[in-house]
Amino acid sequence: PTTATPSGTAAGGNTGAPSTAVKVFSGSTSSSSYSPDMTLSKELYGAFKPTDGKGGDVSADQYVEIEALLVVGRKEEALRKAIQYGEWSLALLLGSVCGADKYQEVIRSYSASHFPASAPMHLLTLLFANSGSSAVLSTNKSGDALLMWRHNLSAIFE
Repeated sequence: PTTATPSGTAAGGNTGAPSTAVKVFSGSTSSSSYSPDMTLSKELYGAFKPTDGKGGDVSADQYVEIEALLVVGRKEEALRKAIQYGEWSLALLLGSVCGADKYQEVIRSYSASHFPASAPMHLLTLLFANSGSSAVLSTNKSGDALLMWRHNLSAIFE
């Protein structure tokens, strides 16, 4: 099999079909509202099955939408879409690429949407977001933190 190179020629000098990179970036770049051709990505995600056998609730079209934003350099918008679609692992990755503040924001959003405020896992995730002190203060308001103090300390120190 021949492999297409970025110039669109097959390895060995034969003229071949445009490479994947050329096809994805074949849209017009003269405009500030550049819109890449995502046809190949749609085909790839449409046929892809996770190797762990667990498919999430995110559709192939939603992954293509996130990828299209990344391809044109709109990382923070891609991050917002990943959070909107509940694709937290991708959101954590994108948050880390966008900077420490965004990464911490993703962790706080994840923690607030997945764990009760007094739960040890809530506190533990917020510690990774450098928000541990605010987590303790916010859980104190409910009074549940006093009931869960041993669990919280064990999750952190054991």
